[in-house]
Amino acid sequence: MCTRRARPRTAKRARWLYVTLGASLAVACSTGMRANPIGLYAASEFTLVNDNSDGAVAENGVSGFTLTGGNNGTGLPGASDLVATVAQVMVLRYRFTFSTLDSGVCDGLGNPCDMAGTLEGGVFSPLTTPSGIAVFSLQPGETFGFRVATLDNQGEPGILKLSDPGQAAPEPGSFGLALTALGALAVLRVMHPRHRTRPTPQAMAAVIGAVLFSVGAGDLVAQNQFYPTSSVTGQLKRTTVTNAARLATQRAFAISRLQAAGPETKPNWIRPPHPPTAQRFSALVSPQATTIQTLPVTPATGASGFAGLTHLDQRLANNGNQFSVEPPNPSIAVANGYVLEGVNNAIQVYTVSGAPVLATTLATNQLFGVTPAINRSTGFNGVYPTDMRVLYDQGLNRWFVLQRAQDNDIAGNELNSSHLYLAVSRTGDPTGDYNIYTMDTTSPRRFGCPCLSDFPQIGADRYGVYISSNQYNTAFLRFVSVSILAISKADLAVDSVTPTTYEAVISSSRGYEFTVRPAITPPGANYFLASGGVEFFLSSNFFSSSDSSVAVWALTNTASLATPLPNLTLIEMVVPAIPYIYPDVVRQRPGPLVYGSTLVPRGQLAFIDGGLDSRIQSLVYAGGRLYATLAVRVADENGRLQVGGAYIILSPTFRNGVLGATLLRGGYLAIKNNGLLRPSIAVNAQGQGAVVFTVAGPDYYPSVGFVPITTSSTGTAVQIVAAGAGPEDGFTGYPDRGGLGIARWGDLSDAVVAPDGSLWITSEYIPSAPRTELANWGTYIARLKP
Repeated sequence: MCTRRARPRTAKRARWLYVTLGASLAVACSTGMRANPIGLYAASEFTLVNDNSDGAVAENGVSGFTLTGGNNGTGLPGASDLVATVAQVMVLRYRFTFSTLDSGVCDGLGNPCDMAGTLEGGVFSPLTTPSGIAVFSLQPGETFGFRVATLDNQGEPGILKLSDPGQAAPEPGSFGLALTALGALAVLRVMHPRHRTRPTPQAMAAVIGAVLFSVGAGDLVAQNQFYPTSSVTGQLKRTTVTNAARLATQRAFAISRLQAAGPETKPNWIRPPHPPTAQRFSALVSPQATTIQTLPVTPATGASGFAGLTHLDQRLANNGNQFSVEPPNPSIAVANGYVLEGVNNAIQVYTVSGAPVLATTLATNQLFGVTPAINRSTGFNGVYPTDMRVLYDQGLNRWFVLQRAQDNDIAGNELNSSHLYLAVSRTGDPTGDYNIYTMDTTSPRRFGCPCLSDFPQIGADRYGVYISSNQYNTAFLRFVSVSILAISKADLAVDSVTPTTYEAVISSSRGYEFTVRPAITPPGANYFLASGGVEFFLSSNFFSSSDSSVAVWALTNTASLATPLPNLTLIEMVVPAIPYIYPDVVRQRPGPLVYGSTLVPRGQLAFIDGGLDSRIQSLVYAGGRLYATLAVRVADENGRLQVGGAYIILSPTFRNGVLGATLLRGGYLAIKNNGLLRPSIAVNAQGQGAVVFTVAGPDYYPSVGFVPITTSSTGTAVQIVAAGAGPEDGFTGYPDRGGLGIARWGDLSDAVVAPDGSLWITSEYIPSAPRTELANWGTYIARLKP
């Protein structure tokens, strides 16, 4: 048997030192060499190879290109290689700059998680400086290129910018590679001996050297708050199976349109737990708002759409056995050639060109298999579902319809009990069969209860579906806590009668425990799979009318939802964001008041409610980042207070049981002298997105608008995709129906991504369309080209 004598360690180190010194000498002498310009090998002439990576390459005009590394959330190492083969003898020179915003470390030595280097003949050579010039001396048929590698595919990706050496080199990012940390690469071997072109996690961690990014893990642990979860399996139960298309053809009671017995309207007035105490409509007592440069308004380009559900549609669903409800809260889901829209307690399915698929608008009372909201023949009250959310999940190929209801007797008197209703399609067809799940959310034994679950929101990761809601005492409507339900996708996929369900209950303490919104991951984007799967949530501070921080939440080990004994932990961390202040009201453009003119005395033009608070309006997890929106008060360039929107982009991490997050970018959206209401964001897997909202004010009847957005840029104008035809003239704006001269507006807009990567938006506006006596709102659905 032959044996191989190991070379002395010093010899190995010397060999790699010589290689690095030689490369450095080549760089130093290269200015005197005759070299081909970068233009001979532009990005289009390279081949991008991703190994457990979602890296990408982009041209930078004529000056070069950028290679961005992986950030797919798997927790495993990956590499993005950009390689090309030369056809002749040549020397190529590229100016490089490497940086990353990932301030995380991937081992106990403080070593960084991202690195970059060159590839020559299949051999990887890590960069030894954050910027400089890379030189390749190549023979015909030889390959060369670049690599951006990551140890854990989270945080932020490494970014390698390459340009012609004649171009000025960009400055390294604030978290760029430090020369002293990378100096260790000159003396250590970094390639696995059996696979020299692919660094292992251990090798990459060992070669980076001492501290490159100064993040105190102990400080992060101290900032993390931990919350337990407990099993509530059996409380969410499948009660029936219904069919949407069949129900839409049924006639429940024969009535004459809107002429019927019983009360006409149903209130929906649950307030946030701590509304501002000052008069909300006076600029004299308003907190100092951020002054911003407002955006111009233009007609939309690259968008197509159609009118969605109106108040008339919602009121006449279930053959008219409905209440008049205001405001609407539109929600959409798009897949498989269908668009599912839900508003208040009505749904409709459309083709992507806007043709209705269901025979009639369907009341969710029908879908859930419960009694009508009101029997117009007898005046008896039934179940009144509200707070509509719909969702399509690509992993399951299932559609979801979510609502809540406070129970009441047949006279409409509210009871001290409540339920959650969840419809889950059994196939990818939203017009087909649905499993109907219900859950008693009264929780009478919980402190501060009996309760109702207000403002439920739905999100999902690979392993679970998540429903968060605000718990209010049913008798006094006093806020008690936040509930987060985690439901096993594996059980929903097999139509389980009692799917595995766990719950975290969070009592109010620091102000961020209100409307803890779950994230939605768009089709084609990667879920966060490290640490057994993580679902992220986000919340703002409701204790104060103004703040500049948000809370990031992580529900960890979600893969265990598919096991007999799930082991989930909820973690919270408060991080700096951008200042936000509760929004005020919006003045309307004068116009005909069809309903208001019938009142005695004649109704005055109502204000529009700009938002009760600055709760998180939407949350998307895509490309390893969290994108969120919220309603805010801002000051335009003339110093006038306006209702606007804010967006924030965060980079979350979860390493070694520690949650962290960094603000990447944030900003405000507003229009001079007008309001921008209820912003919602969608971002596809390529980082292209849009923020949708309603535009309203002295210059615009309530209209649907949007602003394009990406990770690094925001559109320069508000684009109107559906112009309003008149003022808001609904019953909530008039005292005869209990209003205060402030019309309620939709709690939410909505924006989603279709499986083909297109963006779909919906929001409330005032259409030129048939109305009821009491309300004239409608919704508009549009497809945007990213």
